Amino acid sequence: MMMSTGAHEVLIGMTGKIFFIRVEKTGVPTFTTVGLNGIFFFSMALAVLEKDFKGFMGMLAVAVAASYLLAAVRLRNSGNQKGAIFGAGLALAFLTVAIPAQLTGYSITIGWAIEAAALAWIALRLNSAWVLGGSWLVGWLVLMRLVMADATNY
Repeated sequence: MMMSTGAHEVLIGMTGKIFFIRVEKTGVPTFTTVGLNGIFFFSMALAVLEKDFKGFMGMLAVAVAASYLLAAVRLRNSGNQKGAIFGAGLALAFLTVAIPAQLTGYSITIGWAIEAAALAWIALRLNSAWVLGGSWLVGWLVLMRLVMADATNY
């Protein structure tokens, strides 16, 4: 556990440097490091905390999503649109993960459907093809869940 915590601290330091000091220099290596950082942190925290804090795993995913959303706002304010879109996309991904981590049964499908509808509305308001694509992706998750999991309950 200590080794994974130390590795995470190195990644957190790199992410902080990338996002808050050198926001003008973003590219594939930066996006890869930042994206893997959140995935690595969530995976390690899930492995360590799941036994005693299973009911809070959704909130952990929401917290990670919030950190990416704050970074996206920071990047957008500094004029880095690519970084802002990437950060917002990662926030969306972690929010999508938070729903099944926190809810069970039909609530997962309903949560994803609400998320897809909200994203479609945001896409129309912002006139953003990227957000609309995210809405379609979550919509497909809803459809697949309805067909593969929820339909068998009737």
